[in-house]
Amino acid sequence: MKKLLFTSALATSLVLAACGNGEESTESTDNSTEVEQLQEQVTQLEEENVQLQEQLDNTSTAVEEETDDSDSEEVEVENESSRSNPLALGETTEVKVVTYDDEGEELQGKANVTVDNVLRGQEALGALETEGMITEAPEEEGIEWAVFDLSYELVEFEDDDYPVNVSDDVEIYLEDGSMVEQTGYTWVEGQEFPMGELYSGGSASGKVARMVKEGEPILIKFDDFMEAEAWYLVK
Repeated sequence: MKKLLFTSALATSLVLAACGNGEESTESTDNSTEVEQLQEQVTQLEEENVQLQEQLDNTSTAVEEETDDSDSEEVEVENESSRSNPLALGETTEVKVVTYDDEGEELQGKANVTVDNVLRGQEALGALETEGMITEAPEEEGIEWAVFDLSYELVEFEDDDYPVNVSDDVEIYLEDGSMVEQTGYTWVEGQEFPMGELYSGGSASGKVARMVKEGEPILIKFDDFMEAEAWYLVK
């Protein structure tokens, strides 16, 4: 940019000089040859100015394209599930994975999520009973336990050396949009969904237990509190 300004200023100076010399030539000798030379220099400087401007424009365009390319690396997933359009049990869907590295840089990927094999009421209590623990039915009237399988596979992640934290981030909703409050916690001993770190290509699966409304249809929402979200309907 400084070179462009200098070129323009120099061209202006030469034009003024040429005009001044032209006025003097009417009082003294004819210096038309000198004026023509100055005009040629001005023309040459103007051409250089155009070339420099083109180079600057090309550089700006290249920087913009590079920025666009970096911004366009958004991970796209095929997940059309929502509260109003939930998945059926057993269906596998893609979810977007987003986390941040130690420097605060965003890392993206995608995972496959599946919810299946829902047990409720007495069947759920049977699944929860093991040699090491016995789970009682919820004390709240109209509330029962539900136990289901959750599978998670980190199929793609942009940094093979950085882990993603996974857990059984699952919420229960009624069809009217109300959340079922979880006033207690239990698990299927030895078969619970493992919480921890996964690297690209890794997977985790296990059973999840949640309180639900007795006998009512429910919506199971998998949510990692970032980008991942998958909805399943249980009638």
